[in-house]
Parts: sequence; C-alpha cells; structure tokens
Amino acid sequence: MNILSINHGIGPSICLLKDGKVIFAIEEERLNREKNTMGFPKLALQLVSKEHSNFIKSVNIVAVANHHFLEDNKTKFRQKYYDNFYGKSFQDRLLDFAWVIKKKINFLLKRKKNNNEQIAVKNLTLKYCKNLKKNINFNFFKHHDCHAAAAYYGLARSFDKPYLVLTLDGGGDGENATVQIGQFGKLKRLSSTPSGNSIGNLYSITTFLLGLTPHEHEYKLMGLSAYVPHIYKKKSARIFSKYLNLDKDNNLNFKAAENIKTNKIHKLLFKDFELERFDNIAGGLQLFTEELVTKWIKNCIKQTGIKDILLSGGVFMNVVMNKKISEMSEVNTVDVFPSCGDETNSFGAAFLLNGMLAKKLPSFNSFMLGSSTSINKKIINKYKNKCFFLKVKNTDLAAAKLLAKGKIIGKCDGPMEFGARALGNRSVLADPKILDAVEKINASIKQRDFWMPFAPAIQIDESEKYVKIPKSLKFKKNPSPYMMFVMDSIKNKQSDMIAALHKFDKSARVEIVDKIHAPKLYSTISYFKKLTKRACLLNTSFNIHGFPIVRTAEEAIKVLLDSSLDALVVEGYIITKRKEK
Repeated sequence: MNILSINHGIGPSICLLKDGKVIFAIEEERLNREKNTMGFPKLALQLVSKEHSNFIKSVNIVAVANHHFLEDNKTKFRQKYYDNFYGKSFQDRLLDFAWVIKKKINFLLKRKKNNNEQIAVKNLTLKYCKNLKKNINFNFFKHHDCHAAAAYYGLARSFDKPYLVLTLDGGGDGENATVQIGQFGKLKRLSSTPSGNSIGNLYSITTFLLGLTPHEHEYKLMGLSAYVPHIYKKKSARIFSKYLNLDKDNNLNFKAAENIKTNKIHKLLFKDFELERFDNIAGGLQLFTEELVTKWIKNCIKQTGIKDILLSGGVFMNVVMNKKISEMSEVNTVDVFPSCGDETNSFGAAFLLNGMLAKKLPSFNSFMLGSSTSINKKIINKYKNKCFFLKVKNTDLAAAKLLAKGKIIGKCDGPMEFGARALGNRSVLADPKILDAVEKINASIKQRDFWMPFAPAIQIDESEKYVKIPKSLKFKKNPSPYMMFVMDSIKNKQSDMIAALHKFDKSARVEIVDKIHAPKLYSTISYFKKLTKRACLLNTSFNIHGFPIVRTAEEAIKVLLDSSLDALVVEGYIITKRKEK
C-alpha cells in the first residue's frame, strides 16, 4: 500500500509511506527557501512527482491533514496579529463583510464549505503532482487527530499496551488540545479543547508583542527565561494565569477567561504588561506554561490511570517544559514526536490512513528522510575560482580531524533531516570545549541572540557521563535522538562541552547520537573521540540566520562563502574558501 500524505497551512510538507514504512519526507521551506513558510506544498509535490515518479504512479490513496483548507501565506497570517492589536482597516472590514455575504449565499445554495475546500486541495494536488492517478481517492483527517497519530503510531513500542496521547498547540480544525488513548492500533478520544482556549496562542501573541516573530521566535522566550529570578517569574506568571486555566467542569480541558478568548487577547495582554521588563515577561510565561501543562498532565494520568504518555503539537516543541514533564513523579515513560509542530502532521495523516487500512503500527525509526546531495563537475567548475575542492576517501574521518584542530565546519552529507532540528547531516559542527566557537558562529553564521544556547551531540555510549537522563526516558534504547528534551549536565563534564550548554544554567538540549538515527554523525564523533578522548560535539543547524536549513551542496557552498565557516564537508570532499587577492 503506497500512501502520499500532505500537510498544508503552517509547515506545509509531504510524506511518502510504502507498505507502512516512511521512505521520504520534505518540508516546502527547504525548496522555496522561505523559513517557516505557509501555504500549500507545491514544490514538494513537484519534486516527488519527478524524483519518485514510480512511487507516485503507484500511490493508492492520498491522506490530507486538516479538514479546512489553509493556504494563507506568511504575510497574510502575520497581518492577523496586527489586526487584532491595532484594529482592521475600513477596507479589510468591507472585505470581511463581503466574505460573510458570500458564505451565506453558499449556505442558501446548499454548498458545503468543507467540500469546496477539499475540492481545492484535490485540484492543487493533481496540478502539482502530475503522475498521480486522476481518479485517486483522498482522505481528510482532523488536525489534532494527525498530531495524536504521529505520536502514537510513530512512537508506541507495544501494540497491546495503552498509551495516554496528548496534543497541544495554537489551534487547528477548531481545537487547541485533545486527550486520547492509543491501544491495539487505535486511538480513542476522551476530551477536546475548542479553539480560543490555547496556551499556544498566549505564547505566540506574547512573542509578537515583545517585537519578535510569532510562530518562529517562541523558542527565544523559552531560552531567555532561565536568566530571570524566580520572584519575577512568579509575578508575571500570576498575570498569565488570569487569561487561561483548566476548565472547572472538565479538568482535561483548558478554558480561557470568560470575557475574552486567547486568540483575541492582544490588547489586554499589552495593557497588563505595558511597564514590565521583557525578560520578566518571558520568564513568567515559561513558568506559567510549565505549571499549567504539568497540572493538566497530572489530571489526565489521574483520570485514565495511564502513566505512559506520548506527546505532539507545537506547544511540545518547548523542550524546557518537556524536561519538567520527564521529571514528573506521576510519569512512568514519556516521548515526544520529533519536530512536533504542524510540519509533521503529514506523518500523522499517513499513519492514520495506514492504521485504517493495514491495522498495524508503521515502521519509523529515523528522520533522515530527504534527498542526499553530492559534488559534481558542474559545481566544481562553477566555484573553482572561489573554493578549493579536496577529494577524500573518508568524509567522517576528515571532518573529525578538522574539528579536533578547532575548526568550525558545515556538514552537508547524506540524506537531509526532516523538521526543525539538524541531526548531523545538515549541521554546523564545532569542538564544544572551545568557548570562542559560540561567538564565531553567532557573529557571521547564525546571528543568534546572545542568550540562546547551541546543542551538544553526544555519542550514546558515553551519554550518561555527560548528562543526567531522567528515569522516564530510559525505557528507550536512545533517550533523546531528536533534541526534544533538555537535560541537566554532569558537572565534571561541563568544561568538555561548555560551548554547547546554556550559558546560565548549564542545561543541555541534547542529541544522543547512535548508529540508527544518525549514523554519519555517530561515525564523526567516534573518530573525534579517538583524537581528543571526548565524545561530544557542538551541533547547530546549517543555515544563515533567517533562512531554512540548506538542502543541496550548492546551497551549502553559498553559506560557506558568505560566512566564517572554516570548511565544508560534502560526500567525498572537503571544501574551503580561496583567499581573496
């Protein structure tokens, strides 16, 4: 059974599932080069139609995440934040009025909006994916069911065992959160929180009001929160608690303050925090988020009796909060689907459809699901006046030797990772013992805010020497292959990875590296360990600030030329810049 699956709206992406196994997946942003792009995955569909034409020709059915068609672009989406804060223009109000009239006319003509939206999705899919059968069937799934399916089908270790599956985000298909139970290959809903009652809304709107980009820079507030004294966090958290809490009538649901919904809270939030320091606001929001979500999880465990939990949805990209969850005494085991924002709903839709048709758990054990890249004569001739191309037999060994000499390298080698985290195949790597590496990477490559940490990539064999792994994560062979949890560092190893730790609390957003999830990075660290006696590297995504992670060798070369990278590693080659005359 071959399945093509699509997510549109925020994080447009596609996923190919062959007989229950994910064989390819890619986000639209890697192709249109617009970070956190929105809309329909046009280029992704064109790519698979060309590069996976035989698979596409044999696709039996298409799975689509979201009942409602979400083709908003970033500009239109962000405008909603300004409209809610400053108010809409007269022209926009006229357009809204025209939309309402059109909707009523459609209703009178008995045309269902959902059907029209689904027809639009079908037509766009057939337009951009030429090799699909014209009469192919489409199955549409609810947004939060896709999040739940990604977590359950993608992470469950047992078919018979019950799992508590929780989803939480800013909203989709009229919902902000769900509580579900996964068992025997099926998901059963227990509870759903309707739109307008979202902690994700509060986080995004606060990000916007602090002058940052919503649905992109929320992680900056999370990183900043560690610097704030608890007394100031607590003060701000009390204000946030006025806007949202758990529903008194059903404590598995969230409920906003009765007079205002969380997606319309811009002006009130600004008024309440107008004279408060920006870092105190960030710290209070993070504390409030941790306390409310852990309270919700306790209620869910108490009501169901299930202590093995699986999580998905954009709020669970908050890795500091995930740390708190992993340390809860009520939790037996916990796992979070990698890069669990809307981009992975293409996985969830595919998994749901596979579960309906095949009635078994799919095969999923790696996020290295994109295309590989290489250096050819055309690229060498194009850049030979700007770069040296040194051919090497063992790319991983060559990379390790450069790193052991203190060089900062870009690695564009092997299948591209899916999602928000670079896992070694599209990474910037450095020796984490060299603190100056942080300033060098920030100065001309990443341009990250001074308070934001990088990530340590630690070989699995040595992981417990470097970080404290919570008991709830030890049930897996690899406790943290996708950087979805922050962990405390071991004090006597902090100097060996100081450049990759949070500057204030020395915590680690750790990638534990094994041969299955990241084989090439595992190999590089193995060689680095032989040279330095240390089994850890600094890892950050291979991109210039404001742009997506690189996909091709040529994109990687352009970053090399425009940054302070010392070298670029691509399959079979070490590439360095020529000095300007």
